[in-house]
Amino acid sequence: MEQSPSYKRKIQIQFQAYCYKILRGEAVDYYRYVNYLQKNEKSIESLSSEESGELYVSDEYRSDDHLFKVLEYDIGIKVIYLLKYYICYHKRKEMLYYFHFSWV
Repeated sequence: MEQSPSYKRKIQIQFQAYCYKILRGEAVDYYRYVNYLQKNEKSIESLSSEESGELYVSDEYRSDDHLFKVLEYDIGIKVIYLLKYYICYHKRKEMLYYFHFSWV
């Protein structure tokens, strides 16, 4: 059964109207969502230093520690503290070496 050209044109116009209605509804939803975001969210750049400090999180992992066995307990010491001690120890050792030979 062949459809008349006027009927085909009518169906095409109805489909275009339906698509327009759907797209308009989507645009309204999008603008409503953007408006909600502007009211309820802040950008990171606009945060004060106190507010941005609340966002800071620091994780500590056992792999960052150097473990020593003391009385059958594992004592973890952070690598950064070991480095600080190592530097201070060698500075003192150099100073003692210097003073030893300066008095001789």
